[in-house]
Amino acid sequence: LVFRWVFIPWLQHELDVYRHRVNNTAKRADRNKGLPHGVPTEMWEHPGDFGVLDFKVFCQLQFAPRENEVFQLVPPDFHAIIAQIYVEIGEPPVTRGSCWDVYRQLLSAFRALDEAHHIPHDIDTEWGYMTAGDEHAGDIELAPNLQPLRNGDDVVGQDGFYYMGGVNNGEGLDTFPRAGYLFDTDSVTDWTRYQSALRQKKVMRLFAVGRLVQLGPRQRAAPGV
Repeated sequence: LVFRWVFIPWLQHELDVYRHRVNNTAKRADRNKGLPHGVPTEMWEHPGDFGVLDFKVFCQLQFAPRENEVFQLVPPDFHAIIAQIYVEIGEPPVTRGSCWDVYRQLLSAFRALDEAHHIPHDIDTEWGYMTAGDEHAGDIELAPNLQPLRNGDDVVGQDGFYYMGGVNNGEGLDTFPRAGYLFDTDSVTDWTRYQSALRQKKVMRLFAVGRLVQLGPRQRAAPGV
């Protein structure tokens, strides 16, 4: 947990700095691209100024609120203790060159605190769930204002999976009309032949271009070639 408390916020800060630099710097113009050119942040905030439509969908605040329990790096009581220890050691800045030193100082101070006061077993066990995967003893509450699953918690079908997409109004392909009703066999055959003929024409065209490229500027093709 000490490692999480030190390194994840530091790494996130470094990523935020990189993201800010990239999103606020105009890319080099490329005439071969049809995408709008400019500063990404300005294009994101004012897409109409660059001749494009705005199709943004804001879903983070609704589906992934930052205050949700799933985004907690460490338990709240652990955070309170280690934050106090961090103040006692002078709040050294966590950088690329100092992150390991800060980590070792916090770890040593935390171990000394544990040896002196003996952290209760139940609290230590609860903290262990944070580093043991998804074995949390209590259920995490779902994000508010969301619709439950259409079929409840039973989302595994007879084949070992369950379709949760939007095809056929969410019913999947099981109740969808059969392929014979949707496609005519003759039409599929004709389409396959058309694709084959089209590929053959492309191959012949590339072969012809290749023969022309092989001729030098002073060379001339023989009659009939």
